[in-house]
Amino acid sequence: MNTRRNPFDVEDAEDPAQPLTDEVLAEIEAAAKSATPSPWYVRFLDDNVFMNLTAISTVPDTEQHEVWPDFDHSEIIAATLVQAPRYVDVADGKWDENAAYIVQACNNAPAMAAKIRRLREALKQSEEHTELAAFTAGWHESAEGWNGECHLDPHLGEELEARFKAWKAKR
Repeated sequence: MNTRRNPFDVEDAEDPAQPLTDEVLAEIEAAAKSATPSPWYVRFLDDNVFMNLTAISTVPDTEQHEVWPDFDHSEIIAATLVQAPRYVDVADGKWDENAAYIVQACNNAPAMAAKIRRLREALKQSEEHTELAAFTAGWHESAEGWNGECHLDPHLGEELEARFKAWKAKR
């Protein structure tokens, strides 16, 4: 019996409505680093009886539908359709779509993880500036609505007023 745990099992997947944690981003990046280097490509080949074979490859598709053994097996990473013998053939028939998804995920996941990290940092900095402005400045609204003026709340004190002015000067 195989006792190895697959870290990518669906039961272990995070709720898609929740943001990706730093730990999950690190797992994505580690998986990408340990896998065959990208870019990956979808290849449309034929097996030895001229039936379609859809594969993920380290080299681009030649559009020649090479027949096995006339293509280099060492370039093939995975397959989403192998018909003869029929041992890779998903029931919904989305062989090409699944191959395209695998290739897109491989080629883009590390960049997406890095982008999420950069956006989080930018958001954090933006929130810090917003909090500082909200903390140090009192916005005055007249009975008719905001009059376009910013008034410092006199109860915040001189130190807060100085911090706000320094922040505003940097903008």
